Amino acid sequence: MLELVRFLAKNLSSFPDDVEVFESEPKNGQKEILLKVNPEDLCAVIGKNGRTIRAIRVLMGVAATKKGFSCALKVDADLDGE
Repeated sequence: MLELVRFLAKNLSSFPDDVEVFESEPKNGQKEILLKVNPEDLCAVIGKNGRTIRAIRVLMGVAATKKGFSCALKVDADLDGE
Protein backbone atom coordinates (compact mmCIF):
# COMPACT_ATOMS: atom_id res chain seq x y z
CA MET A 1 0.00 0.00 0.00
CA LEU A 2 2.80 2.39 0.91
CA GLU A 3 4.56 1.73 -2.38
CA LEU A 4 1.40 2.49 -4.37
CA VAL A 5 0.90 5.85 -2.64
CA ARG A 6 4.62 6.67 -2.87
CA PHE A 7 4.71 5.84 -6.59
CA LEU A 8 1.67 7.98 -7.40
CA ALA A 9 2.79 10.94 -5.27
CA LYS A 10 6.34 10.96 -6.63
CA ASN A 11 5.09 10.96 -10.20
CA LEU A 12 2.75 13.89 -9.50
CA SER A 13 5.36 15.88 -7.58
CA SER A 14 7.86 18.45 -8.81
CA PHE A 15 10.03 17.56 -5.81
CA PRO A 16 9.86 13.73 -5.70
CA ASP A 17 12.69 13.49 -3.16
CA ASP A 18 10.51 15.33 -0.61
CA VAL A 19 7.72 12.73 -0.75
CA GLU A 20 7.44 10.64 2.41
CA VAL A 21 4.85 7.98 3.21
CA PHE A 22 4.26 6.57 6.69
CA GLU A 23 1.87 3.96 8.07
CA SER A 24 0.40 4.09 11.57
CA GLU A 25 -0.92 1.29 13.70
CA PRO A 26 -4.44 0.17 12.76
CA LYS A 27 -7.23 1.87 14.71
CA ASN A 28 -10.61 0.15 14.71
CA GLY A 29 -9.40 -2.18 11.97
CA GLN A 30 -8.38 0.66 9.66
CA LYS A 31 -4.79 1.46 8.71
CA GLU A 32 -3.87 5.11 8.42
CA ILE A 33 -1.36 6.28 5.83
CA LEU A 34 0.23 9.71 6.08
CA LEU A 35 1.59 11.33 2.92
CA LYS A 36 4.00 14.25 3.34
CA VAL A 37 4.87 16.39 0.34
CA ASN A 38 6.66 19.65 -0.35
CA PRO A 39 4.28 22.60 0.17
CA GLU A 40 4.71 23.58 -3.49
CA ASP A 41 3.43 20.14 -4.55
CA LEU A 42 0.34 20.17 -2.37
CA CYS A 43 -1.85 21.53 -5.17
CA ALA A 44 -0.60 18.91 -7.62
CA VAL A 45 -1.31 16.06 -5.20
CA ILE A 46 -4.74 17.32 -4.21
CA GLY A 47 -5.74 18.42 -7.71
CA LYS A 48 -8.58 20.59 -8.90
CA ASN A 49 -11.53 20.25 -6.52
CA GLY A 50 -9.73 17.34 -4.84
CA ARG A 51 -10.09 15.06 -7.85
CA THR A 52 -6.51 13.77 -7.82
CA ILE A 53 -6.42 12.88 -4.13
CA ARG A 54 -9.86 11.31 -4.46
CA ALA A 55 -8.57 9.12 -7.30
CA ILE A 56 -5.54 8.10 -5.20
CA ARG A 57 -7.86 7.20 -2.32
CA VAL A 58 -10.05 5.12 -4.64
CA LEU A 59 -7.04 3.20 -5.97
CA MET A 60 -5.75 2.71 -2.44
CA GLY A 61 -9.17 1.53 -1.27
CA VAL A 62 -9.42 -1.02 -4.07
CA ALA A 63 -5.95 -2.36 -3.30
CA ALA A 64 -6.70 -2.52 0.44
CA THR A 65 -10.02 -4.29 -0.09
CA LYS A 66 -8.30 -6.83 -2.31
CA LYS A 67 -5.87 -7.54 0.55
CA GLY A 68 -8.68 -7.72 3.12
CA PHE A 69 -8.38 -4.51 5.12
CA SER A 70 -9.35 -0.84 4.92
CA CYS A 71 -7.21 2.25 5.15
CA ALA A 72 -7.39 6.03 5.24
CA LEU A 73 -5.04 8.52 3.59
CA LYS A 74 -4.06 11.85 5.14
CA VAL A 75 -2.02 14.44 3.25
CA ASP A 76 0.35 16.82 4.97
CA ALA A 77 2.63 19.50 3.55
CA ASP A 78 6.07 19.42 5.13
CA LEU A 79 5.97 23.08 6.11
CA ASP A 80 8.98 23.05 8.43
CA GLY A 81 11.26 21.49 5.81
CA GLU A 82 12.38 18.60 7.99
